[in-house]
Amino acid sequence: MLNEVKQTYTKNDIIYTQGQGSAFLYLIESGNIGVVVEKDSQLNLINKLGPKNFIGEVEFFKDVRRLTSTVALTDVTLYQFKKSDLMEIVEKCPNWVGDIMLTLGDRNYDAINLLVEHNVFDDEKNAYWTPQERQEIIDKIRIKKNSL
Repeated sequence: MLNEVKQTYTKNDIIYTQGQGSAFLYLIESGNIGVVVEKDSQLNLINKLGPKNFIGEVEFFKDVRRLTSTVALTDVTLYQFKKSDLMEIVEKCPNWVGDIMLTLGDRNYDAINLLVEHNVFDDEKNAYWTPQERQEIIDKIRIKKNSL
């Protein structure tokens, strides 16, 4: 049975952090989320996602630690799904459904790693925060990582 948990976040709240375990997948109901990486003590916005988008799917399907952190760019409402619940559903599907999910996870995983490795970040997106806000978010991410 699929049991989703509805969660709310306010602007600049951290949803999950780079390096964290990945037992959940999230569906954005409202608001916008930034997918970020910290590299060389800099916060880099890779993508901005809104309603009906998923976050955490790469690590969820590949069963690896989080490659990115996510931050609420606005007030956000999302649904959190447990991996074990979703996997019960996938197991009832034909094998090719799981294969497609794994392939998509692999492709996204490789794409994120290439972006980070080659410092491919959108400068326009990175202008989203002031330098002070950017540092505050980095600090929040570090605090959340240390509390895990």
